Amino acid sequence: MKCNEGNEQLYRYIDGEMEPNEAESFAIHLDECEECSAAYEETIKIKEELKQYAQQMPKPKIDMEQIFLSAEKRGKNDKEEKSQVRKKILFVFKKSVSYAAVFVLGVGLYAVGSGMFGGSKSMGMNYRNSYGTSDGVQMQQSVESENLKNAQDAAASANSTGAKPSKTMPEGLKLSSDKIIYTGNMVIEVEKYEDARQSIALIVEENQGFVQSEEVDISEKGGYEYYTSFYKIRVPVSQYQTVTEKLSQIGTVKYSVQQASNVSYEYYDIQGDIEQLNIQKQRLLNLYQQANTIAELIEIENELTRLNTKINDYENILLNYDREVEYSTIELSISEVISKNALINPFDNLGKRIKEAFVNSINGLTTALTVVFLVIIKILPFALVAGVVFFLVRQIVRKRRIKKE
Repeated sequence: MKCNEGNEQLYRYIDGEMEPNEAESFAIHLDECEECSAAYEETIKIKEELKQYAQQMPKPKIDMEQIFLSAEKRGKNDKEEKSQVRKKILFVFKKSVSYAAVFVLGVGLYAVGSGMFGGSKSMGMNYRNSYGTSDGVQMQQSVESENLKNAQDAAASANSTGAKPSKTMPEGLKLSSDKIIYTGNMVIEVEKYEDARQSIALIVEENQGFVQSEEVDISEKGGYEYYTSFYKIRVPVSQYQTVTEKLSQIGTVKYSVQQASNVSYEYYDIQGDIEQLNIQKQRLLNLYQQANTIAELIEIENELTRLNTKINDYENILLNYDREVEYSTIELSISEVISKNALINPFDNLGKRIKEAFVNSINGLTTALTVVFLVIIKILPFALVAGVVFFLVRQIVRKRRIKKE
């Protein structure tokens, strides 16, 4: 055996890992080799010292029961802490939901009370009267012709016994077999506003018509005032085409439309209903003459009252149809042409324009904030539900993770 291999064989010999024959051969080598024998003695000595040192070290005292109790105590403390955290989160969540519900309810009541989601708004316009004076007050000029008043007075006459009212129309008017209602709408630009108004009044008067209403609007540009009038004109149907042609000559026609509605079917259908009701009425009058008891008289009178009311309603509808057929309606708008050569002062009403711009910006910001606020209110219930679902899912995931650990 070579001595350079002795160190490797030495450890095997000391640990008893050699075969008997190999161990006997190595023992002979130790007797013959002083170097290997010295290494053997040194190794045995070190091993004995380590064994004595290990025997002198104190044995550790491990109390397994104490370890389990400590682990159990820590587990209980962790559960209590988690329980406290869950209680705090649940308390905060309930409180937040209560506050949010009260807030949403308050905003909803305020919105309903203040008309945020609906309601009517009144807008004023700047008008001047028919004589040309401008005072910034809205003016509605309404004129009724004597012929139309006479027709209305005749339609309102009816006696208490249910007598059929007479429908008297103005003299010179002949009802056509076809009941057609003509209406027109015109938009005209004029160079001279006052001259145009006078021409309109003259045209309407010459053709036996009347101005039912007139509204005047005033606008400003370049320090000048420009006027616009909105007319509702009633003219006899026989003069309708003549009036529209003459009105189109007072300026430049920007828009014009004419419509004709045939109401003959509705008109004659109502007439047939009136005839049937009158037949029923006559039969009731005959029964009234033959009634023997007070109860029969009262019952017949009640039925007569009902029939008279219905007949009067139908006759008023026919009378209104007659008015619309015999007097056509023209809705006319005239406006002054704004001069393109008018000198415009850029600093005119500068303070007013700055104020309007500031107010408009504030209104725009308020509107934007209101829209954002309403969007938040709309999505708030969904956000609360999503928050609850997220919280529950998170708790389930945590519990599963703890169980796996």
